[in-house]
Amino acid sequence: EIVNLVWAYATLGHPSPLLFEKTAEVILPCVNGFGSQDIANTLWAYATLNHHSPQLFDVMAEVALSRIHEFNAQEITNMVWAYATVGHSPLVSFEKLNKEDKKLQDGNYLWRSERVCQHSSYQ
Repeated sequence: EIVNLVWAYATLGHPSPLLFEKTAEVILPCVNGFGSQDIANTLWAYATLNHHSPQLFDVMAEVALSRIHEFNAQEITNMVWAYATVGHSPLVSFEKLNKEDKKLQDGNYLWRSERVCQHSSYQ
């Protein structure tokens, strides 16, 4: 499975920009068929290796937001961390759901924390 491939590269800390670019092209048409763990793990892998793919992150945010109640707290946390790490802005959209879902409240707290840490001297 393609998600396991990018996850393995990220877990090993092995950047492969060409592989990740091509993988994004393969993933984009399939994102609607991804489960919540697939979305979270893919975003985590890209962010872990600091490989920002704006189109992939945009599409995944749209799909995730439409099915956010399928995500558990860990998946939301990983997803929010990934967006914060690469500095991708669609996470602002998560704030709309923040009041409705405790998991999102926790995720948005982590989003804000990550943004603060990115700009602090404690890095």
